[in-house]
Amino acid sequence: ISVDGVELTGEFHQGELGARIAYQEELTNLMGKLNHFAVTLKDSYNEIHRDGYGLDNSTDLDFFTGSTIRDMAVNQTLIENPEKIGASSSEDTPSNNENAQRLYDLKDQELSELDGKNFINYYIGMVSDIAYSKDFHSKMAQNSQVVVEAVEKKLEEIGGVNMDEELVSLMQLQNAYQAAAKVITVTDELLQTVMNMV
Repeated sequence: ISVDGVELTGEFHQGELGARIAYQEELTNLMGKLNHFAVTLKDSYNEIHRDGYGLDNSTDLDFFTGSTIRDMAVNQTLIENPEKIGASSSEDTPSNNENAQRLYDLKDQELSELDGKNFINYYIGMVSDIAYSKDFHSKMAQNSQVVVEAVEKKLEEIGGVNMDEELVSLMQLQNAYQAAAKVITVTDELLQTVMNMV
């Protein structure tokens, strides 16, 4: 970012504006991770669910719809027709829950899309990153407040008026004024005496 040829990009990463930019970048990064987590969950779950069979032998249905975390939802067809949930691993075997077990076991599978972690560990990592960041920034804010208060106190000491020192200075000036007035009075009397002699 530059204005009239002056580069200002570095200036925007300092002070309150810099903090807001850093916060926005961190929030965007976190939202990206959360979206990646949700989309990976949706894709993995749908892949297994499409292989399953419902009580009515329906198959090849996605469990989740949507392309991002913002529009992701359970498939409305499954909500309206729960018998279409692909719990069975084979056709015409309604008591078979092998596909439902595969869906359940998905939570423990380590996926390359999640940096070799399973869903639980990846989510815990995201949450712990948020907690660490919040704690770090809270402590930084407290430390900054302490520094600001110390600097403000020092400025008050430097720029503030010390009443004792000012009173001593005022008394010295008053004594100097009285001494100067006495000199003028004595000088005036001497001049009067000299004039009277002439």
